[in-house]
Amino acid sequence: MNEIKLLDKSTISKIAAGEIITRPLNVVKELVENSIDAGADTVVISLNGSEICVEDNGCGIDKDDIQTAFMRHATSKIVEEKDLSGIASLGFRGEALFAIAHVAEVELFTKTAQDAVGTRFIVRASEPKSMEEAAANQGTKIIVRDLFFNLPVRKKHLKNASYERRLIATLIEQLAVVNSAVSFTLTIDGRKRLYTSKSGNIKTAAYEVYGRDFTTSSIDFDYIQTPLSVKGLLSDLSAKSRKVRIISINGRLVQSKSIYASVKSAYEELRGEGSGEADYILSIQLPYEMVDVNVHPSKDEVRFGNESLVYMLIKNAVKEALSNTKHYTVPDQKAPVLTPPSAEPSKNEPFSVPKTYDTTSIMRILDAETQTESVEMVEETLETEKQSAVQQTFFSEESEESVLKAVYDTDFKEEAPFINRSTLDKLRYAKFAGHFFNTYILLELEEKLYIIDQHAAHERVMYEKLLKAFKEEQVERQYLMMPVQMPLSLFELLCAKENLDLLTRLGYDITLEEAGLLITAVPIIGGKAQSTSVLLEVLQSLKDFNDTNYEARHERIIKAACVAAVKADRVLGEEEIILLIEEFCMTDTPFICPHGRNTMYVIRKKEIDKLFGRQR
Repeated sequence: MNEIKLLDKSTISKIAAGEIITRPLNVVKELVENSIDAGADTVVISLNGSEICVEDNGCGIDKDDIQTAFMRHATSKIVEEKDLSGIASLGFRGEALFAIAHVAEVELFTKTAQDAVGTRFIVRASEPKSMEEAAANQGTKIIVRDLFFNLPVRKKHLKNASYERRLIATLIEQLAVVNSAVSFTLTIDGRKRLYTSKSGNIKTAAYEVYGRDFTTSSIDFDYIQTPLSVKGLLSDLSAKSRKVRIISINGRLVQSKSIYASVKSAYEELRGEGSGEADYILSIQLPYEMVDVNVHPSKDEVRFGNESLVYMLIKNAVKEALSNTKHYTVPDQKAPVLTPPSAEPSKNEPFSVPKTYDTTSIMRILDAETQTESVEMVEETLETEKQSAVQQTFFSEESEESVLKAVYDTDFKEEAPFINRSTLDKLRYAKFAGHFFNTYILLELEEKLYIIDQHAAHERVMYEKLLKAFKEEQVERQYLMMPVQMPLSLFELLCAKENLDLLTRLGYDITLEEAGLLITAVPIIGGKAQSTSVLLEVLQSLKDFNDTNYEARHERIIKAACVAAVKADRVLGEEEIILLIEEFCMTDTPFICPHGRNTMYVIRKKEIDKLFGRQR
């Protein structure tokens, strides 16, 4: 039998370090968060070969505290146990520097405002090597070398350098957006890849990181509902996802299945289920005691004191923001282009990245192993390089004012049309300009032409009416003179049995039989009693639906029931059109139908004038 023995201190320390530092990404995250905690407003991250360097202009470390800072559980951020219930800093356990120094060589330069000269300190595998005076700026500079030199198993399982760097780049992008008051610079092998200007504005930071296309297709919002406040950006309901999903709580980047689910639910309610993931940047503020950040060694998972409350508040915030406004871009319209401050653009051609792009700069950051990667991975790196080149041209030397002007300037030659609630109110009194293809309604207002899909618009009206009546259990029904028997397959019968309560609330009066249903009443939707075939369509819509969530199922059923909306080929009279527009403009989310399709487009008169050569 094996004896039970206590592990030696060295093994214990390596195990602990391995829980916190699993790859270069963790090194960068811990060091950058320490810089932010130190009050820095400028952070420079440099990756050179396998060397990692993070430099900041924060408060620095007092000379007498340097060695203590590298000891396990040494921290200035909490003092006693009760402090754990109100953690306001990003770090607090005092394990980051200890863990990094235990599996690498660390060289530190630091200087406080009170010090006349800086200090240089070197530690390797937690063993101090030297400490001496050295020239240094106020703040801290930490260089990490030979990561996992004493943990070959961990080092062997790292991915290639290109992959690890992409992880780090993604992290810095997210940190830069969340901490918009801090300037971030990321350089790789001496080449600047990312720069942000410490604007203090999330939209500006997002513009600097992700570019104009992302910000122009995003909605910025600010929502407060005690005890939560949230602000940030949400992708437009019709925008294509770029898989940008950033959540911060009290300034900390986090992962939260509950918040992911709440945002997803909000989007699906507004644009239809299965319509794809959205992009979002959420900066959330909650009372510190409501958030437990001491869940995982990486500190990126959190737990809430009231999970359901947070879920509901985030969902409400997203739905309210999305329901209030939307941008529309005319198809094939040229995108507005920013001009570099130091360059004179051609009168005929906008500034752009050359079509032939030098790939040698990319290959310089790929080692021999990386060059064996797939074509797709190299192309991805190339695209990142292109975007970086454009962003650096615009922002590497620009002032905060220039960046803000670039984001909010509305004098572009090709400004996209814009619709908000105020415009919708006016649209109710717009001039009726026509009805064509028995599908589209034309309205004229303030030198703009609004094209409305009558089917999508009526579907939105019917959906919201039915949803409201359903929730209030006031759906009208009509009893049939003769009950109708409906034979069903086993799946359909089981589906009807499982959702009997929902179908009853929807307005059906149903009796389950051995081989089908006996229907004695059907719902009245839009003033029209529905045929029994609608029920079959509702059941069919649940064929591949396996979500057991009650709310998700009732949303699915109601959307299916909205086949009662006006069909696309129906001819409408002018009075019917006026009534439809009146009801449509009063809906909560008029910009899309329940299935996620656009309900309208807007074209300015000057765009039409261009088609006929009327605009010089």
